[in-house]
Amino acid sequence: MDMVYELPDGRRCVVTFANRGTDMLAPVRNERGELWVAYLLPGDIEPARFDDWERGWVGAELLRPVMPDTRP
Repeated sequence: MDMVYELPDGRRCVVTFANRGTDMLAPVRNERGELWVAYLLPGDIEPARFDDWERGWVGAELLRPVMPDTRP
């Protein structure tokens, strides 16, 4: 799993990356500099299908890196 981040409201997410025509992946940002994130389900579970991810724009300053939940 990618690096997991926590928002002030306790929700956890991963940052979305894209190559945008290059060989290097970079975080997806909008014109305000916010990052496009994908929210994890409780227990740091990734949704089963790509279309099931809830996504949103978040200011980078709100993200706090955390270790993924390793509970069974």
